[in-house]
Amino acid sequence: MTDTVTDSIKKWIASLLFSADSVGLDTTDLSQLLKDGTVLCQVVTKLKPGALSPEDWISSPQSPNDYIFNIEAFLTCLKTHFGVSDDLLFKPQLLADYSPSGDQPNNAATAAVVPTLLHLMNEKYDVPSYAGLKRSMPQSDDPIKALRRDFFGDIITPDSREYTLSRNLLNKHVSALPRLVVRPRTSHDVAAAVKFAKLHKWTVDAKSCGNSTTLFGLRNNSMLIDFQRMSGVFLDHKLKTATVQAGARWADILRAVSPYIAVPPHDAGSGVGSILSGSTGPLVNSHGLPLDLVISAEIITADGEIRNIREGQHSALFWAIRGAGPLSFGIVTSYTLELCDMLVPYDSKVYTCTREWYLNDAPQVLKYCHRLFQATSFNRTLICDLKLSVEGCIMQNVFLGNPSEGKEEVKFFNVPDLQERTFTEKVMPFWKWYSKQAIEDKGHYITTAGGYVEALDEEIIESILNTAAQHPLEGTVK
Repeated sequence: MTDTVTDSIKKWIASLLFSADSVGLDTTDLSQLLKDGTVLCQVVTKLKPGALSPEDWISSPQSPNDYIFNIEAFLTCLKTHFGVSDDLLFKPQLLADYSPSGDQPNNAATAAVVPTLLHLMNEKYDVPSYAGLKRSMPQSDDPIKALRRDFFGDIITPDSREYTLSRNLLNKHVSALPRLVVRPRTSHDVAAAVKFAKLHKWTVDAKSCGNSTTLFGLRNNSMLIDFQRMSGVFLDHKLKTATVQAGARWADILRAVSPYIAVPPHDAGSGVGSILSGSTGPLVNSHGLPLDLVISAEIITADGEIRNIREGQHSALFWAIRGAGPLSFGIVTSYTLELCDMLVPYDSKVYTCTREWYLNDAPQVLKYCHRLFQATSFNRTLICDLKLSVEGCIMQNVFLGNPSEGKEEVKFFNVPDLQERTFTEKVMPFWKWYSKQAIEDKGHYITTAGGYVEALDEEIIESILNTAAQHPLEGTVK
């Protein structure tokens, strides 16, 4: 079994379930992708709508028995609706019991399932576009039952055990009660949810990973689309691009695209949805904003249509989603990002230091840094991260160069006539430092507002300090 064959199958699956021109190769091996049977069931449903109903398979399998149930449903469907002969079928147990071993993607499970999928690939089925389906929503006393006819992800109602967890955001100042939470598995699920909401005159909100600083992504009585199950990262080494789904976290993206870099925001634990608001972070000075590196996107517009947008194709909409404001122009289901070469290799060691002052010293630190950044051509190999909390004012610096030169370079940030309470320094791999920021970010964000200011005057500094002092256990102001 060659990698070319398995890669072709993964591309075919991606083109069916996602978007043919926006998704590259999955970073997981084929058997791992298929072992719980959900992707297999989605494939036959896409090839022949109605061949499997939502009751025929388990959309959120939890055990090997659930995996076998789904795989058997897939195989039965092949015999019943596709006329596939027994010699092209495989034993469900073989795939359900698959466990990845080292870097060997070509295993017995893959060898068993590939002939079946190649047969489906080579047959010519009339695959309808959801955009072309003009079927009206059936009238039903139970709207949720009607939604299940076209939506194959998870549907979470207020009486569900998962409801409270699914509606949470990291910002604990925000709380709302959506009338329904849905977790799509594909872009077509998102389109079906939007069309359903439009028919029933429901408002729609979308949640990437729940890092919104305000009420974006959560309102009372809305349908909340939670992208938890759409978190894939698809890397194209040849084009040096990565297509990331809306539920992906930056920490997962950074691991997947190594040795390149997709410019991340401040927190490696945040979701890719932060691109829509600019995503400032520690690499902005050296690599620019993440939204500047978006080369295309897949978006579901208010009419429930799936659109692939880029320069020259829905150009105005493509411009709008990259910073035109907090208005909703649609629900972005995936982004294709241009990858950058790192200033230092992926695992290179860098010099890092942490300075800490008392909170009362914060005005002097803030004013000095403000003057410094205004008056100096900033060195793009230096990273400065400033946080305030009730525990004090903390500055972290990283030098993206020879570690032996780091201590001298970071003197740039020495605040005149002010002694640090503590000063620690380390030499470590850059990504270990960056990942550590997400790991050590305990608790939940407490955010009331965000924005840009031209000058740090006394009023703004006082506001910053008051905000930091109000949240002694969990809050930081960045």
